[in-house]
Amino acid sequence: MEIIGAVILASIIVALAFTGVVASTLAVIAVGCVIVAVLCMFLGAAFVLFFKLALAVLLALFCEWLYARALGFAGERLSITALQDPALVTRVSWILAAVTTGYLCFLR
Repeated sequence: MEIIGAVILASIIVALAFTGVVASTLAVIAVGCVIVAVLCMFLGAAFVLFFKLALAVLLALFCEWLYARALGFAGERLSITALQDPALVTRVSWILAAVTTGYLCFLR
């Protein structure tokens, strides 16, 4: 009877140890998957942010070009002396482009 009890006790200990090893392995894999998932989440968010910023820069450049042309045209055709100064037109067009880009890319 003692031998059978010892064998049962040893088999329970071995089973618990094996279960612990399997559980530890699965926990390490799960933590690794969680870490990879978190890294992928941050990389995805960084990619989206980078893409959005790059798009915003391109939109700001286009808006600045468009506003500079429109303000220069308005200054010449309507004889507005403030809009005939190229430096002032450039400053105003950059401000308008920044406001437009901020609204279209980040606030809307």
